[in-house]
Amino acid sequence: MKKLTAINLILILCFLAGCVPQTQPAYYVSPLDVNSNYYRAIPLRSDSVRTALYASAALTAGGSNDRWRDNLHSFHGSFHVSHNLGWLQAFYGADLSLGSYHVDDYYRLDYTGGFNTPLHTDTIYHLQGGNYSFGAYGFNLGLNTLISMPSGGEIRLGVEGSLHREFGQYLKLRNSITGSDSTFEVLATGRWTETLGGYLDFIHKGRRTAFGYKISSGGSFVSPDNYKGYHRLNAPFYFSNTLHLTKRRVTGFATLNFGPYTATFQTGVNYQLSAAARKRH
Repeated sequence: MKKLTAINLILILCFLAGCVPQTQPAYYVSPLDVNSNYYRAIPLRSDSVRTALYASAALTAGGSNDRWRDNLHSFHGSFHVSHNLGWLQAFYGADLSLGSYHVDDYYRLDYTGGFNTPLHTDTIYHLQGGNYSFGAYGFNLGLNTLISMPSGGEIRLGVEGSLHREFGQYLKLRNSITGSDSTFEVLATGRWTETLGGYLDFIHKGRRTAFGYKISSGGSFVSPDNYKGYHRLNAPFYFSNTLHLTKRRVTGFATLNFGPYTATFQTGVNYQLSAAARKRH
């Protein structure tokens, strides 16, 4: 009988016990896929505000990759303009995001062999982890129709979209990764993120405040050349739940975002800088 080395004997014993290391999945997605559509406040139709200008600030924290092992944190600042056009409302604005993306160590170990032959490690791939900065700039826009409630609240049904350009170390890391499509499940290499989605926003107006719940869902337009890996045909999508509260000029919001191998929490404020009253006839 062929003499086995110590390492092969250990691998065979682990295999029989079901503890041979499995191939570690790797999903290196864009930090913008689910984080491009922050809440944008629009005055209620009953507020008689035709046009309003807002400044916004928000913080994002969350995880990505397999079992959310990669963590991201970012700051987001923006300006947007809203319009009340009778039974239609619209907003558009520009924004900037800056953050840190922590990539965990990644190992890929592929084995051959089985019960009758020793196990051999055919492929060992290691990606060194670390903290990588990232940023993005771009714009958002949206349009909705509304149903006014007797209390002054609204039900809004609309569409939203965004276009952002990513920059920073995390983008460079994703573009520097080498290997075949079988080495990584998802590897997003493009710097542009375009999203389009729909939303439903329920707003109740009280005596001094307005409280609302917004649910939205959409997806990203992905070029096959910029989205590599074994699961590259799974286009990114997002699903968001937002609670928001408005008192006078300030609107605070908290959002949970979910997407493929990504989940984040956002919290922030919209502050109304100026407003133009709607003309009364």
